[in-house]
Amino acid sequence: MVFQNKRLTSVVIPDTVNNISYGAFKGNNLTRITFGKGLETIGEESFRQNKNLTEIAIPDSVKVIGRNAFRECRLTRIFLGKGLQTIRGNAFMENQIRLVTIPNSVILVENGAFGHNPVEVVVIPASLAKQTFKTERNLQGIYYPVVTTGLAGSWVGKVFGSDITRITLPAGMDEDSVKYNFGDSFVNFWISQNRAAGTYLKRGPIWTKLTVAEVDQLQREEQAAEDARIAEEKAREEARAVEIAYIKQAEQNRTPAFTQALGKSGFTVNERSDGTLEITGYTGKGKDIKIPAKIGEMVVTRIGAHAFRYRIAAGEITSITIPDTVTIIGYAAFANVDTDNNTGKSKLTTVTWGKGLKTIEEYAFLGNATLKTINAGTTNSQTSIADDAFFLDDSGVLFLNAWNSLGNKPKKFTKSGSAWK
Repeated sequence: MVFQNKRLTSVVIPDTVNNISYGAFKGNNLTRITFGKGLETIGEESFRQNKNLTEIAIPDSVKVIGRNAFRECRLTRIFLGKGLQTIRGNAFMENQIRLVTIPNSVILVENGAFGHNPVEVVVIPASLAKQTFKTERNLQGIYYPVVTTGLAGSWVGKVFGSDITRITLPAGMDEDSVKYNFGDSFVNFWISQNRAAGTYLKRGPIWTKLTVAEVDQLQREEQAAEDARIAEEKAREEARAVEIAYIKQAEQNRTPAFTQALGKSGFTVNERSDGTLEITGYTGKGKDIKIPAKIGEMVVTRIGAHAFRYRIAAGEITSITIPDTVTIIGYAAFANVDTDNNTGKSKLTTVTWGKGLKTIEEYAFLGNATLKTINAGTTNSQTSIADDAFFLDDSGVLFLNAWNSLGNKPKKFTKSGSAWK
């Protein structure tokens, strides 16, 4: 668990690693994971609560994805390798996944693996056709399903939810497990089709079985999408290689004066490819934080995602002053959310930003109910604020109402009760 809650934004797993241990990268800010070719097991909770992670590609070498491995991320797309055998319980729960294609190699999907996702399309391989279920009673007298092989339901009901609009099933599926995972509406239609293998599509409330030609067209469209994804991934790899080379060169080019200034500042930074700085954290002791316009000779232009989140949640910061040079305040940068995603103990009362601010991203000041004063150095025509950036309590909505009615001059906002004026 050495890499938990370290605010990491990317990680590269070397080919020599075959197992990622329990909770290894939990609670970071990962946007990118590159898995090595020798990896076989992704352990329990290993990437849980990486709220910026939207896409992953699991290599063919991986056989097991552990319980809660990618739970509570923001995944919208997942690509499962051809060697995968087991997806443990809740592995991808609480994401935004809409398409699930389970490889033919998979022999077990446990309870809740894809629970709490808006899944619309699922493809089940023949390897999961034969499934048996039984029920057991717990100490409270509640019966619950126990899977012995194959595909299991989630603890909140059907494993894929009610949003599903397309299902591809092999021959020989067990009726009880189809009903358990996909519900009465689908199973009744499937039975009317003599439990035939194939692809089923839901149009409005009505299920239909696609013809071979229609399936071929779908597969061509999906292959085109996959080709586009591969091209996009390659382009990102090339861009990332350029970025890494730049960062390494920038580190080599750091002058003693800059290194000394950075050490004294109390901030941690990323050097951006445009030669400016992004603030990624704060190690100092002061409670009234004044972000510098420059560190050494380098200009500060961004506040990174989650940069002050944990210090805010610990109640260690009371005011923030952001200079004119900063153009972006990143995702959850000052959110009052602790490492377990619970509301923290924020004591933040005052926020001041300068004349150059253009964007405040989602959840930037989430949960700071103690916030009383906002000194805006810009107007609503100069700065775009995400709808949920100031989701404090009801007063956060009222602040946005006040902000959106702002005239053509910067203004100081103060809160009285839950109202801002």
